[in-house]
Amino acid sequence: MRRLRRFFRKWSRQIIGVTAVVLLVVMARSSRVHRFLHDPMDDVVANVDGQKITQGELFVALQQRHGTEVLTNLMMEKKVAHDAEKQQVTMDEARYEDDRTRLSKQYADRNILAYEEGLLRTQLLIEAIILKDVPETQKHEFYDRFKDELYSVDLSHILVREDKDAQQVIKELQHGSDFAVVARTFSQDNASRNDGGHLGYMTYGQLKRMFGQDIADQIRGLKTGVVSAPIHSVFGYHVFKVLGTRASYDDLRRTVEDQISQSRQVAEIQRLSYELAGKAQTAMATTLPTSNVFSAPTGKASSGVFTEPKGQGSTGVFAMPTGQASGAVFVEPSGRASGPNLFAVPTSVPKH
Repeated sequence: MRRLRRFFRKWSRQIIGVTAVVLLVVMARSSRVHRFLHDPMDDVVANVDGQKITQGELFVALQQRHGTEVLTNLMMEKKVAHDAEKQQVTMDEARYEDDRTRLSKQYADRNILAYEEGLLRTQLLIEAIILKDVPETQKHEFYDRFKDELYSVDLSHILVREDKDAQQVIKELQHGSDFAVVARTFSQDNASRNDGGHLGYMTYGQLKRMFGQDIADQIRGLKTGVVSAPIHSVFGYHVFKVLGTRASYDDLRRTVEDQISQSRQVAEIQRLSYELAGKAQTAMATTLPTSNVFSAPTGKASSGVFTEPKGQGSTGVFAMPTGQASGAVFVEPSGRASGPNLFAVPTSVPKH
């Protein structure tokens, strides 16, 4: 799952940063909620040499530059959710909660968290749709074939630069200091230090790719709860601790499903992105204004992004029926600082 998320981010960096997307959605929501009290588009967001830039100017610029990508994302989320409902497929709720908890430790901003949660939900729904047609026998066959590579350890480590520092770490641990506390004090690994050195579950195959065969074998040979002697790698000196292992099919079922569905998920995301990007481009060109987005004659609903027929919720890009959160990628509640756009729109859309 994490590797798939990295694919989304790598692909999308060619198109749009998530900060712009989050800002676009947040501004849209803010406008819809407050426009009857005052016009938030007149609010000044920046002042450069006495020249004011209003929220309206910023929103229009974001819409013009990134509107197609945002609309494609919303269409993607809606379509995946609808397909899952039609096929009576639901995401793995336990998986969602586990990943959401992990994300929430990394992202404090609630809008960025919402973006990540939406990304996660859509990924899990796509995975569930794909796995619906994978028989149990195929999963068992995959496990039997690759179980050695799939063997997983729940791993923590303390990384230091010099051997003398590693020896100091060992002394601290031998004197009864808590591993997580020592990691927060000594470890040079910025990614895991604040989490007590915890790396999470890693497969044997991942360990070999990251550290090499020899170190992977040493880690695999550690008993649960036992601290390793200092081990040298290209990164420095590690002190490892195995917190748990997964070896049986039941323990590794989630990993097996990840491996089976991963390549298909990438292909499906690409297919849907191409399919929906064309529709989004057409919609942006023919139905959405590029200026005066929020203008509306007195007594009438705006004909722009937030059109709301009498008695109905918004039917525009950020449609939010009364009492419900927006159905966009940023649906509240995600757990990591936001990365770039999830479902990046290709730079060009094939003509059909």
